[in-house]
Amino acid sequence: MDALAEDGLVALKANPEHQRSRLVAVTRKGRSRVEAMVAKEVRLLEEGLRRSGASLAEMRAATTLIQKFIGVIDTLTDEINSGVSQ
Repeated sequence: MDALAEDGLVALKANPEHQRSRLVAVTRKGRSRVEAMVAKEVRLLEEGLRRSGASLAEMRAATTLIQKFIGVIDTLTDEINSGVSQ
């Protein structure tokens, strides 16, 4: 985590419920990096699904699932980011 924080990808915050562990929040730079990685993964997934003979509906379902996963990460990150400088 320290290396990610040094690269500006996450922010570390004191954890009021635990003296030794810190809360970790994804920064805007980190979120941008994750979005770029996910976009690449979606392209690879779509290509793989096309090659496998998956239907358009199956490809859309896979893409929708990934987008939902990103939404969950965004929500959790926003909750953690309360009070953390981005």
